[in-house]
Amino acid sequence: MTTYSNIYNDRATDYFKQYESLRFEDVHKTIMEYFPEEPGLVLDVGAGSGRDAAWFAAKGLVVYSVEPAEELRKHAIAKHTSPNIKWIDDSLPSLNAIHHLGVSFDFILMSAVWMHVPEIQRDQAFTRLISLLKPGGNIAISLRLGPIDHVRQMYPVSVAELKSLATRNGANIIKEVHSEDVLGRKEISWVEVVIGLTAGRVGTSICK
Repeated sequence: MTTYSNIYNDRATDYFKQYESLRFEDVHKTIMEYFPEEPGLVLDVGAGSGRDAAWFAAKGLVVYSVEPAEELRKHAIAKHTSPNIKWIDDSLPSLNAIHHLGVSFDFILMSAVWMHVPEIQRDQAFTRLISLLKPGGNIAISLRLGPIDHVRQMYPVSVAELKSLATRNGANIIKEVHSEDVLGRKEISWVEVVIGLTAGRVGTSICK
């Protein structure tokens, strides 16, 4: 995901300000019922400005925040100083740094990230996410629908694809909510998808 990191490094200040201008509750209000309670562990993949990580940390949760764009990560670390946030330089599809920590999570958030993952890498990426989830945990993935932004190297996404990946990994979609773009872009809309492991299923990593 080199191009992804480059553009977010080059325009780190602009993206940081944009993400911080949005309230966590406005972005994620439709899925808040699935968030874990203290002292749960949260994995925030593509954590960006740290806005979401800071919200979870303020609730007493420990957040492992993955952000591959170094300059954006620097802004986030400077702004959000909670000891409950652990910043990690890592990326999909392998999330090797997270994997080698041997930690499992109650909740995994991927906000505005999945469209940056090439289709050929999504099977590996999804399997890795499932492997990091505790039994009874949930994954929330937001899907960006509308014209592709080629500058930021995006790819088409769909709920159908997530359903297929979930089924192959012993999981299922437990909530799907469509919403308008919080930045007011008329051509863009979003789908928040919450995925949970099927009863009795425990994630097992097959990624190397």
